[in-house]
Amino acid sequence: LRPHLAAFRMLISNTPKKGGEQSSQRQQVKAGQAILADGSPLPLSRIAIQTAIELSDELNLDEFVAVELMVLTNRERGARSANELKKIAGGILAEERRCLVDTLLL
Repeated sequence: LRPHLAAFRMLISNTPKKGGEQSSQRQQVKAGQAILADGSPLPLSRIAIQTAIELSDELNLDEFVAVELMVLTNRERGARSANELKKIAGGILAEERRCLVDTLLL
């Protein structure tokens, strides 16, 4: 595991951060379109746009990462409301980061 320590550190520290109001990702999300990690486009509803931007702001994430997290949250756990989705998504992100740190501590 020690040979991979640098890769783990980079993975933890390189989560894309929010680009700001004028970033191209934010503008695309506001326009109702996101590009997923696999390169496929994802049309967004008005509520999804608002939720993605709020999630991005609250967790300091790139808007496309926030959309990916919303998709993952909905797929894995489901949510009845935007607020519930944001809470669950924040928990999933924290859990992923904790697992990475735990792996490094082994």
